Amino acid sequence: MEEVILFIGVFLIAFLLYYFRLIRKELNKDKPKKPRKVLKRRKKKETSRDLPVEVEYLVLRYKIDLTKISYKKFLYVIALVSSFDIALLLTIVSFIDGFILQLLVSFVLAIVLILISFHLVGTYFKKVEKGKKKDV
Repeated sequence: MEEVILFIGVFLIAFLLYYFRLIRKELNKDKPKKPRKVLKRRKKKETSRDLPVEVEYLVLRYKIDLTKISYKKFLYVIALVSSFDIALLLTIVSFIDGFILQLLVSFVLAIVLILISFHLVGTYFKKVEKGKKKDV
């Protein structure tokens, strides 16, 4: 029961932080309706981007066109998935004894969780963009 409370508490705190850092900040910009397209190659003049790192990674890796999907829902899904990853990681690592072992397991597990979850999100939104799945 303790682990469930830990998971839910961490999930809610992480989601609130993502909400204020990612979603609210992005949607309160001057033009939140249609975000700029991300270029494949970075230019040195464009170091300050308008898009968050998570969005930029998914757009570059899975070639998602942000004009064809709901950007607000895209941000919410990223926040939910990232919050879930953080909560799951902390819950799993809490079962391990030893600080050094916790650090090693959390580092490896974080990379694996992030890659798997963002792969699922990327493929889902790629299908949504193509029109195979219409209810987002």
